[in-house]
Amino acid sequence: KRQGGKGTVDHNLSAAPSSLFVALPNLNYRLKASAAAAINKGVSVGTTGGLDLDGKSHDVDSSEMAFKAAGVLAFRQAAEGNTTLLEPFMKVEVTVPEDYLGAVVGDLNSRRGEVSEVDSQGDLRVVRSMVPIAEMFAYSSALRGATQGRGQYSMELAEYRDVPRGIAEKMMEEKS
Repeated sequence: KRQGGKGTVDHNLSAAPSSLFVALPNLNYRLKASAAAAINKGVSVGTTGGLDLDGKSHDVDSSEMAFKAAGVLAFRQAAEGNTTLLEPFMKVEVTVPEDYLGAVVGDLNSRRGEVSEVDSQGDLRVVRSMVPIAEMFAYSSALRGATQGRGQYSMELAEYRDVPRGIAEKMMEEKS
């Protein structure tokens, strides 16, 4: 049973081979330790879980250390190529005089924004869009300049989306 977003997984192991009862505590320990190490390096680890329903133990090579090593390897293999970099997207609402509508929409588009709606409120236009927060820094200055100080905006967190591959690669290069 998963508990949404908390990273906890419970399984009924009544039908599992007896060798797993030796292995599971050590595998579980290393999986949690590997996730903690990733978090310490600045990587956010979401809900994780693993279950091995088949396993054997041998007197020669089935030690506590072997099962811990298997846990580390399992985490690495699961994470390799199976990770997604996410970015927060903001719901942005910009209110401007009609004369500046084109400049505002163009600026939002240049910020990887997706304009969803343009409404009228008297002589003003309200532009609703979704924009990554990384592109919204210094927006108030840009809006002020584009509208001669007559525009205003508000934003709130809406969701998280995958970072485009090109931007993610550039970010990883800069971090290295």
